[in-house]
Amino acid sequence: MRYLRDFSSVPASTKRSCELVQSVFFGAVLSVSGASLYLHESIIRYTPSETETRRPRTARLQYGRSCLKTFDRRPASLGSPSHRPPLRASFHDGGLSDTVAVGDERQSPTTIGVRSPDRFDSPALATFLKKWHGHRIDHLDLLLPRLREQSEALIWTAGDSSLDNKYWFSTRRPAVPGESEGGKLTLAGSLPGGGVAGVRSCRRHVDGRETVTFGLAIPSLRHSFFTHPTLLCLAYADLLQPPSSVADVTYWLNYLSAQRKSGTRYSAINTAVEATTLNERCFKLRPQDRFIRDNLERDDVLIVSIGGNDIAMAPSPCTVASVAGLLCLPQSCLQNGRSFGAVPFNDCCCGFGASLASCGCSCPPCLGYFRHLFGTRTQLYIEALTSKTKPKKILVCMIYYPDEKVTPSWANTALDALRYNTHPEKVQFLLRKIFEEATSKIQIEGSEVIPIPLYHPLDGANSEDYVARVEPSAVGGKKMAEFFLDAIHSQPPAMVGPVTSAPTSNLMSGRSA
Repeated sequence: MRYLRDFSSVPASTKRSCELVQSVFFGAVLSVSGASLYLHESIIRYTPSETETRRPRTARLQYGRSCLKTFDRRPASLGSPSHRPPLRASFHDGGLSDTVAVGDERQSPTTIGVRSPDRFDSPALATFLKKWHGHRIDHLDLLLPRLREQSEALIWTAGDSSLDNKYWFSTRRPAVPGESEGGKLTLAGSLPGGGVAGVRSCRRHVDGRETVTFGLAIPSLRHSFFTHPTLLCLAYADLLQPPSSVADVTYWLNYLSAQRKSGTRYSAINTAVEATTLNERCFKLRPQDRFIRDNLERDDVLIVSIGGNDIAMAPSPCTVASVAGLLCLPQSCLQNGRSFGAVPFNDCCCGFGASLASCGCSCPPCLGYFRHLFGTRTQLYIEALTSKTKPKKILVCMIYYPDEKVTPSWANTALDALRYNTHPEKVQFLLRKIFEEATSKIQIEGSEVIPIPLYHPLDGANSEDYVARVEPSAVGGKKMAEFFLDAIHSQPPAMVGPVTSAPTSNLMSGRSA
């Protein structure tokens, strides 16, 4: 009460001064709160002045719940916006998810930093690659929606290390290629004097096809977006810390697909699993296989390469006996051999059931065993993957030739038993024969099935294409990815019979990783 009595004796002028200070304080608090909310909505408020020709003006941008970045701009010129030169956007090595430079040819560029809100909660690169056999399902769950947003359709890989080859080398590449063709973009119009510019993304139709766009939305400009093909790979740069990737088959599918100027634009996701077999998938799909089944869409493409480990890594007794029976025959007998069908059921007896019974449907008999392994059982596996949704195209692969040069490898024992070290031509002919009799006859109702002989891009003669003789290197993975994309965009001619030379595209010829 003493303090209240003392305050009542304060002069009126002092009371008014205190009330004024109180009003200013609460007004400042409300202003700061409003400004924070405004920045939270990812908006840049930009007001130019005449002094900006001499010094840049800086505003701060908060993108979603991510960290603050800066927006620095030197205007092209003063006067009417219609007389200003167009802005130019270019990608730095980190990709759009890190930095975009916008400016004109005469002035210093604008810099906008954009990062995804979820990037700080996403796995590090080492964690993403730590699981040497496939990827963790929780990581795939993070990646899938980003790829869906940034592409028209997905390419799924299923099978073994012929597609999941990330473990076998340490060649790293930027997750978003910043030095690819078309790396420079043009932003329609120039930034006008004043107004509000926001960072947005959308889909629109350009030249009869849907295009994902990302850029600055400026009210006084109707068309102020720019596009770039490497947006298709942004999900990986957005997810990984640091934004780099092992140059495996999936990386090259994304990289090369981004460079193509026509057709559907794809992103690729790796759901194949290293060191796995067709035998173990007879009646139970792996978690990555179930992920494919549950998320496959109609416009997607499925690439399946499986069966090589059933011979080289974990052969059953019947597989060993069937291979030995075929290799003991003269090559002329194999050339004239025919398979007339196979038992249309799966095999749960390590080859002693339906696979062995299929030997009665071919001449020589052992050929029927592989007709069932690479034909019927592979088809049943694909039908399980596509039981919910049939994709537009399915690429079914026959394994490539192993490296003919004898180098250290986990598969050397198997290759020596097959006499591949001394007579590789007989095993190579057998692979071609199985492709003709089994792989090329697979049909999936509701999808276009394209048989892919991987011994065309990887024919065993070039050791640079391999790691440990039986795994694709970064160079070999690039050749395979180019071959896949050629088949997806324009189906190649029938590739059966004894042809060994690879029908490569212009991009594949004379290129190295």
